[in-house]
Amino acid sequence: MPFVWNDEDCLQTSTDFDKSQYTIVRKLYFSFKDQVKDAQWIRDNFEICGDIEQIDIFYGENSGSWAHVTFSTDEGAYRAFTEGSKFEEICEILPADTWSQPSSVPCMEPVEKDTVADLLTKFDVISRDSEKDQKSLFDLLRTLISISSKSNSDLLKETLNNRILPSVKRFDFQLSDYTNRSAISLSETRSILRCIGSHISELGIYFRMDKYPKNVERYFYKMCQYIGPNLKTIRLKYVPSDQGWLLHLKPLLNQIELLDIRTFNYDFEYDIDFQQYCPNLKTLKIYMNLNGTLLSKKQPKLERISILNNQYMEERLVLEFMKNNPQLLYLKIEANDSNNLLKQIPLHLPNVEKLCLYEGYPDIYAENVEHLTAMTNLKKLKLMYLNPDKFDGILNCLAKFTQLEELKLHIFYEGIDSVDLDEMYRPNCDFIVTLAQQLIHLECFHIRYCGIDEETVKNFIRNAVNLKHLAMYRCGLEITDTMLETIDAIRRTSTLLTLCADKIHPQLNKEKTYSHLKLVILS
Repeated sequence: MPFVWNDEDCLQTSTDFDKSQYTIVRKLYFSFKDQVKDAQWIRDNFEICGDIEQIDIFYGENSGSWAHVTFSTDEGAYRAFTEGSKFEEICEILPADTWSQPSSVPCMEPVEKDTVADLLTKFDVISRDSEKDQKSLFDLLRTLISISSKSNSDLLKETLNNRILPSVKRFDFQLSDYTNRSAISLSETRSILRCIGSHISELGIYFRMDKYPKNVERYFYKMCQYIGPNLKTIRLKYVPSDQGWLLHLKPLLNQIELLDIRTFNYDFEYDIDFQQYCPNLKTLKIYMNLNGTLLSKKQPKLERISILNNQYMEERLVLEFMKNNPQLLYLKIEANDSNNLLKQIPLHLPNVEKLCLYEGYPDIYAENVEHLTAMTNLKKLKLMYLNPDKFDGILNCLAKFTQLEELKLHIFYEGIDSVDLDEMYRPNCDFIVTLAQQLIHLECFHIRYCGIDEETVKNFIRNAVNLKHLAMYRCGLEITDTMLETIDAIRRTSTLLTLCADKIHPQLNKEKTYSHLKLVILS
């Protein structure tokens, strides 16, 4: 009988097996202990089991080594698998990542056309909202792949291969103990990636810090084996503190254009050389503590970077990063030492078109915001968690940014979510109207946790002739039918305005539509 494996168990008594879950093995993974072993040592000790076609040796960045050994037959691989435990030099032997698939498998009855149509309809519905329902999407995908692998229905196979699989552009999964219901097992990862790997453009990996699966490296091997050149984005959550994942995922990291990495790190020396591992990055999103020495290197292809929640990177390294990367078009960062930082950004990043600053220490205030007026290419500005005491001064200063197309302002607020207008900080409303008058290119304006009255909103809309999007969140203003009718009349000679608000009158007519206004209710 063949050497059959499902990534967790070996079948030794059956020749009848599920092709989607089990595979015939000829290639083995050897993990060595302290001593590094070469190909000759492997041949000397294991060719007695069967002819060896190929040996590939791999070395860890710091220590350790492993090998992939491909036998001519699955019988030879099985003998090596059972004999390997006798060698003290070997940590473990397991089936590796490529297999010889069986030539024939048991077939189910042909799948009816109605069944295929039902599956397609269900897939279309779920995939449209896959951002929110990844689990349902991949549960269905598993079902389709499993049915297809056992079925002789040409209709199902053609539908799956030509319509369903190419439409799957994203794969998110939790890398954890396979017994965890929310995680995907090794065999499932392989069977799914084998089908969609060449199509996906985005990969998301959620690491469970408290519980890693056995042979975690083999998950990485599968990803590198099956995921194709269409991959452009990787999102990682809670990566382990050691950097072995960097080495194992390097073939994929080397090709991506966007990396989003979020984790908790308490090691002051922890750093990542993104230029070494991700030389083609255009967008980098970091939500973690990094030393920043390696991060501050030149990264010539990088266009957009977000650096948040980093308490370890010194201001001198932030400055070094800016000096080395003048090509940046987008920067999101915590504005620590704000006066110096806001003075340096225009000097070293003259091409930035979009800037997002989070309140740091000390506070952002009008005098240092004014440094940014030198940024002639700046089109979009977002200021987060501003001190209310400094807000009027900042509003007054922002009227000088006449080239802005998008402005988002978020005042720091520690109160309850449900707020009343009388309890909120109320700015000088004349400054808000002045913004609309001076920022003649303004198309988008967002404001949060800032008390604002109806008359100010109307005057702002009246003066912001190019405004397309206005959002007010936790501003205490209740939207009424009368107010919407007035705004629609004001916009009669302008483009459609999308108004987003979170507080509406209980008797608001939600079904009513307007010619020049669209209301979006925020939750």
